[in-house]
Amino acid sequence: MERVDAFLISLFERFAHWTQREFGMTAVHLARGCYCVAILFRIFGRMVRDWGKWGTVAWDGFIVFWLALRLLEVSEPASSSGSVMNPEKCRHQVGRILCVVLVVIFWPLDWPRDMWFECVVLAMYFQACDVLPPSASRVRQFLRSLGGLRPAVDAA
Repeated sequence: MERVDAFLISLFERFAHWTQREFGMTAVHLARGCYCVAILFRIFGRMVRDWGKWGTVAWDGFIVFWLALRLLEVSEPASSSGSVMNPEKCRHQVGRILCVVLVVIFWPLDWPRDMWFECVVLAMYFQACDVLPPSASRVRQFLRSLGGLRPAVDAA
């Protein structure tokens, strides 16, 4: 199971590194975006549809609150000198694999209606990705070459 988790992290890391080089969006930005999409799916997918049912709305409100806490918890990983920069890679391996198995089993049943859980699993894997050192993205370099973006000048 660890091999499957490592393989999935390497795929997500490759995609996250590509988006960081091309557009300047790190894996942290992608994880936050996945949590935001999960919240929107949960609110507009379930809460609006089941508004008259008190128990369902209370449960959905709890899930949205939990997702909002997870969103606020996402931060840049502290770099270290070890081979694994992000400690999130070593944590929650069993939870990530269990979630992937649940997505594979229940995705065909739940896909057209609700995809909040799939977005949470994506965010969990983006949180486990190492971030490249900061640099200007290719889009930013292209815009600077056109003269559209000028470097900030200090007022002092």
